[in-house]
Amino acid sequence: MISFLWESGGVSDDEAARAIEAWLRWDTNDDAGPKSFLESLGFYLSWRRLSRPLSDESARILLARARVLLDSEAALSRSLIERTIRHDTPSVKSFLVAAVAEETADLDLLQTCLERRRSLAKALPDALLSLTSARGSAAGVAAALLEDAGDLLRGYDEAAILALLACARYLRGDLPLVEVEALLGRSPAVASAARSYLEALDTAQARRLLAKRFAAERPIIGFDADLTGWLRSWERRFRAEMGRANGPEETFALLSDGDCPLGGRRPEVLVVRVWRDRAEFARYDGHSRRTRRFLSPRESADMRVLLRTSGADDLPAVRFPALDGSWCAEYLHLERSIGHRVSMYNGVGTPCHQVIVAAFHAMEARRPLALRYEIQDTMRDARPARPELRGRGLGPGEGRPRPGPGRLAPLGRSTPGQNCGASANRCGQA
Repeated sequence: MISFLWESGGVSDDEAARAIEAWLRWDTNDDAGPKSFLESLGFYLSWRRLSRPLSDESARILLARARVLLDSEAALSRSLIERTIRHDTPSVKSFLVAAVAEETADLDLLQTCLERRRSLAKALPDALLSLTSARGSAAGVAAALLEDAGDLLRGYDEAAILALLACARYLRGDLPLVEVEALLGRSPAVASAARSYLEALDTAQARRLLAKRFAAERPIIGFDADLTGWLRSWERRFRAEMGRANGPEETFALLSDGDCPLGGRRPEVLVVRVWRDRAEFARYDGHSRRTRRFLSPRESADMRVLLRTSGADDLPAVRFPALDGSWCAEYLHLERSIGHRVSMYNGVGTPCHQVIVAAFHAMEARRPLALRYEIQDTMRDARPARPELRGRGLGPGEGRPRPGPGRLAPLGRSTPGQNCGASANRCGQA
């Protein structure tokens, strides 16, 4: 019956608005269930897929009620706004722009504004343009919605600059990089926001700017979606390797924490290390056990060409998080001065992302891998503490420092003339 009433136009705009408010009031109070026809109608209008969207007049009424209830019933007010702004009506557009102008928009409203920026710019261009000439964060948000920074980044309205950088970081929008680079020398808050924007933008030019400015830090650029820290632990390990005197010049890795098909439901770490004279492919099973093989010069060259021509170093993150917010894989490319990560989830992405995954798996399947433990590398790289002992064997008496003055010799190996004195007297008495 409710469905028939709604689809046949038997519910007025005011009745629809009052029904939705009644349902949300029940939902907010968490009572046993709808107790009236009005609450049942509100349930239908709030949760069912509607054959026709909520009218603009109903949206206007609901948003007006949300303003009235903001102080007395804040939870109900938020629920009314959340349900209503799902409908892209003129009243909703005006409400969103007004919230930006009044600087009352929370993060959810700002996200909605940014996602609908082209619709808002088309419907209310004059209102947004007037905001860009104002001061404060509203000017920065309005510039982001119009996708035109204008002269804002060259000015000194710090709140507006921070808002614009935050919005552009969320959108990975294009800002004049010369002007953004200049902001790195401003106040700590502005410099931090400019750096965060460049890291999120994650283009080749943005990474060059960061590498030049923060070369001593050797940053790893790219959207960081690792919630558990497991992927970051491998990043730190590979970065530490490259800092050693005999470390590789470049490192390419495909990392999976085991929550997606990339690793066959188990953690997977596939790594290519490149030195000046050789390259190695390895699969890790834990942090200390790996199977590996050396790559031929042709394989190493083909891998570089594939990654370069596929645009791997210009890829953004694949933004498909799981319901619990987890991500499970990343492609990592480290150079001496800078690194680039591409977060991925569930193996999905563009054909280029899939090319990277396929390239690592094909390299593993081409030839057998030999087992090698990390301790073997440690022993190979070990050097004697005393240079004069280098190259000497470790047979009886070899490679052991001889006791000097003031040092006791091992039992049963006393050197004549040493460790005498009072101890000798005691020996004689015995």
